[in-house]
Amino acid sequence: MVPQPWRVYEVTCPDCGQGADSRCNSPGGPHRARVERAKEYTRLRNLGRSDS
Repeated sequence: MVPQPWRVYEVTCPDCGQGADSRCNSPGGPHRARVERAKEYTRLRNLGRSDS
C-alpha cells in the first residue's frame, strides 16, 4: 500500500505557528514554508517505507 502524501494543513506552519487543521493567517493561503514542510514529511515517510 502506498502511503498518502501529507496534506498541507496536517503540519504546523513554521511562519505563523498555526497548528494542524488550522489555516494560515495569510490572505493568499498556506505559507510556502508550510507547503515545503508537508512535501519534506512526505519524502521522509516514503524513504522509510522503501527501507522496509
